[in-house]
Amino acid sequence: MQTMKCLDAKKLLTLACLASSVLAGPQALASVALTDNPELLFVMWDPVAKVSYTKDLGTQANTFWITGQQDAGSQTLIDLKSAADANLAEFLKASTVVANQRWALFAVDSGPSLNAGDTRLFTTLKQGTAEGVTNPNWEDMTKMSPGDLLFAAREMPNRLLGSLNFPKPQDRAFNTHTASSGFDAAINGSSFDGSSSGGYFAGRSGFSARGNLSSDGDAFAGVFSVSNEVGKSSWFYFLTNSQSGAAGNVAVDEFDNLGGNGYWGLAFKSAGSYLLSYTMPAYDPTAKASSAEGRARLSVTDYAAGFSSRAITAPSGEFADYLAGATAVTAVPEPAAWGNLMLGLVLLGGLMGRRSSSKH
Repeated sequence: MQTMKCLDAKKLLTLACLASSVLAGPQALASVALTDNPELLFVMWDPVAKVSYTKDLGTQANTFWITGQQDAGSQTLIDLKSAADANLAEFLKASTVVANQRWALFAVDSGPSLNAGDTRLFTTLKQGTAEGVTNPNWEDMTKMSPGDLLFAAREMPNRLLGSLNFPKPQDRAFNTHTASSGFDAAINGSSFDGSSSGGYFAGRSGFSARGNLSSDGDAFAGVFSVSNEVGKSSWFYFLTNSQSGAAGNVAVDEFDNLGGNGYWGLAFKSAGSYLLSYTMPAYDPTAKASSAEGRARLSVTDYAAGFSSRAITAPSGEFADYLAGATAVTAVPEPAAWGNLMLGLVLLGGLMGRRSSSKH
């Protein structure tokens, strides 16, 4: 597994302390935390209807860095149902075409200092458009300047995420990130926002059009796009400022273990129902999970992200009622991933073979 190259000693100590609480599972946290313990925020966005939905997953990115990169494998499944979330229901009233919907997941640590490693971004990435072609969004991400990262991360608390945490009175009817009296550290909520709201994901408040900060879009700091179509996967990345100034490039690391890469995906089930999933294939095919359900997830994942982002399928009938929103196979960025792909396919093939033979 690649190491966390750019965290200072203080943050490494924080991660070590977090490791002791991993077995207890994710903890409920404050609404869209942004500082040394940023939370993962899920976004659905419709660029045609110009609406967005956000959901605070209540999971620390620091903790997820540990739990999401185990050689034994890892999988997280989150059901998203409009029947249980009025804000998702409101989003789906305005966004009625699944093909127009995009999704992303990110967390931002906005500082507090400008020191190397103190500003961090955890993010999905828009996948490529052609087989065997290096993803231009990956190239732009890896060439991003620390200055762009620092600027956008510091915009978040004041603008996009600040609006979610401290909404205007007229926005509050579709925002449960905070209580009516303001910030509440006990709430993990959601929101529905139109283009006129400060909480609108693509409204030039940290995210804007790629290469154009004056237009709406899904590009972090206008540099690289982070969202994908429903039914497609995305590898997950960690970015930090490798230098205090604006010189050089940001440091980029991906979620991985010794045998593969971790990826998020969003599957469409039926009207008003989606499945958000994170999968880290097991490096050791004999590794054991801590529960029967966990062992099943290690044996059959929803799809394999090797060199490509694949439409979500349901092997052996698992998640049979979840439908892929697209069928295209697109290129994942790093040329170095080919070796991981071969190993991953061998491991997954062995797992599937044993699963198949056990049924006869």
